[in-house]
Amino acid sequence: ADNSSVYWGSWLSAPGASAAVTVAGAALPNLGRVDYVFGDVPRALPTAGSATFTPTAGMLAGAQGSINVNFVSRDVTLQNLGFAIGNLTFAGLNGTAAYDNRIASAPFSGNFSSGTCTGCLAFAPLSSSFGGNFVGSQGHGLVLSTILLTGNGTASGVQLFTRPGGP
Repeated sequence: ADNSSVYWGSWLSAPGASAAVTVAGAALPNLGRVDYVFGDVPRALPTAGSATFTPTAGMLAGAQGSINVNFVSRDVTLQNLGFAIGNLTFAGLNGTAAYDNRIASAPFSGNFSSGTCTGCLAFAPLSSSFGGNFVGSQGHGLVLSTILLTGNGTASGVQLFTRPGGP
């Protein structure tokens, strides 16, 4: 372990609670459950080699699959991710992105290139997005967040993935 800390959980928003979200001057209705994962910002990411990150903790039930990172080319490859959000089960989610090494947490984002959903009305993987940031002093972890278009709304969640030696 690299002596870093990562925290995760859910915050339940309720009407009249202590926080509100306003967009273009209009308050949004009850947000419901808001999942979160956050941790120490990396002090340095590797500059050579590659690593495979696997699900460790978070709010995506039964998370599986892997995220491969090439620290030379800065490529991030999501491979066969699967998880459940409520009564929806997603499988075979794949995608690619490149991280920005000019920012400490090396953010990345993209759209899924493939995947399926059991329980969705009309799942659209190409229109569903993911984003991530590295955590831990040496980038041993990454936080993946996703918004998936289900055909009758959206499903979202966050998950911590780690590589050996992670937080």
